[in-house]
Amino acid sequence: MELDGRPVAAWYGVRFAGVESYYQAGRDPALDDLSVGFVLLARTIRAAFDDGVREYRFLLGDEPFKGRFAEEDPRVETFTVARGPRGRAAVGVARAALAMPPALRRRLGGLAR
Repeated sequence: MELDGRPVAAWYGVRFAGVESYYQAGRDPALDDLSVGFVLLARTIRAAFDDGVREYRFLLGDEPFKGRFAEEDPRVETFTVARGPRGRAAVGVARAALAMPPALRRRLGGLAR
């Protein structure tokens, strides 16, 4: 999305088999008062349905803006097959991380940088 010829918001997603999947988006925080990110999101939803897409998915995350559009959360299921002790340990760590509240996961994720 552009405003006065400069980019102010971006959206990245995937369309496959009649489903639009929102993956990631960003916006210029200096324009939060104009809600450019939200406007772009609403536009992508409208464009998807205008194109005949039957479902729009928000994927992972519990961001509050998603609740303004979604009536239910079908959840995402992940299946893993671990080979060997390292693989089993990695799967265990991942499961533990997914069981944490999202705010704690974000805080801990920042420690890895």
